[in-house]
Amino acid sequence: MEKLITTPKTVKKVLAEDRKELVLPASPAEDLQKTNPNFEEIFDLYGNDLKKNIRHLRQFKRNTEMFSVSIKVPNYLWISKKQDSEISTCINAFSEFLYAEKIIAFRGIAKYFEYKLAYVSPNSFFSELTLLNNVVARNAGYHRYFQGVAAIDISAWMRYSNQAHFQEFLHYVSSKNDEILFVLCINSDNETDVKEMESSLSDCIYVAPIQIEFPNADLSLEFLDRELKRLDFSLTDTAKDLLKNSVQEIVGSQNFRGVETLKKLAIEISSDVSQKVDFTSTIRAGGSKKIISDGMLNDFKSDSKYVRRLQRLTGRQSIGFINTSK
Repeated sequence: MEKLITTPKTVKKVLAEDRKELVLPASPAEDLQKTNPNFEEIFDLYGNDLKKNIRHLRQFKRNTEMFSVSIKVPNYLWISKKQDSEISTCINAFSEFLYAEKIIAFRGIAKYFEYKLAYVSPNSFFSELTLLNNVVARNAGYHRYFQGVAAIDISAWMRYSNQAHFQEFLHYVSSKNDEILFVLCINSDNETDVKEMESSLSDCIYVAPIQIEFPNADLSLEFLDRELKRLDFSLTDTAKDLLKNSVQEIVGSQNFRGVETLKKLAIEISSDVSQKVDFTSTIRAGGSKKIISDGMLNDFKSDSKYVRRLQRLTGRQSIGFINTSK
C-alpha cells in the first residue's frame, strides 16, 4: 500500500498501489487557533483583510513545509483611517503569530520594533535613514543582524513618495528583505494618496496592501463578553446594554489599546463585582453562577470616573508608533 502521510513537520511517502492519497491536517483556521492564542485576537478584532491574510500565511506555511516551496513572504502596507493609538497591539499580535507559526525567522533582542519615519526635505541630509539603521542594529543585540518585523509609519511621506529620499529608503528596505519583514503603515482616508503610495512602493519592493479596521463598539463588546465568560461570569442583556455605551466611549479614547484594554476591563469588572456581590446565594438557590446585572456595574457606566479617566488620558509613548530615534 502506498499512502502519503503528513505530519506537522514532515511529509513521508509510502508506496500505494497506483495512486497517492493525501491526508491533510486540520483546516488552517482550526489548526492555527489551537497553536497560537494571538490568532483569535487578530481574527476577531482587526478587520477582514487581516483575517484573510492570516489564513493565507498559514496556508503558505503548510505549502512550504509540504512541498519545499521557496517563496518569500511579502512586505505589507497597512492602511488605516484611524490614528495609530492602537497599532502597537496589532503589530505585537501579528509578530507573535509569525513567531509561533515559524513563518519567518527571528533573531535579536525583540521580535519587532516600531519606528516613525519623519519627513526630510530634499535639500537636507537624510538623517532618518541613518537613525533607522541604528535602531535595526540595536535590536540585533549581540547577534550579527536583526531578523523579525519592522513596523514603520511612513504617513509623513504621503504625497512625497516620489522624492529621492523616500526612494533611498525603499532601496534600504529592499536590501534588508532577506532578514526583515517590513510592515509599512499609513493613516489616510484619501484614496488618491493611498494609490499613489502603493504605486511608489510597488515600483521598488514586493508589497501587499492590507486595510486595517480597528475594533468598533459591537466587536469590542463581544470580545469583552467572551473574556468575562472565560472568567466564569455571564452578562445579562441589560448589563450588555450598559457596557456597550461604556465601550463606545472607551473605544474612542486616546488610551484604547484594543485587546489589551478589553482584557484589562474584563479583569477589573470581575474583581469589582466579586468584592461587592455575594454570588453564593444564587448558587445555593440553584440559580446560574456569577451572573452580572446592570445594577452591579455602576462604576463602569459611560459617565463613570473609570471611563472619564480613560478619556482624559492623552496616551502614553508606548501606545502607537514610537520614534525610537529621538
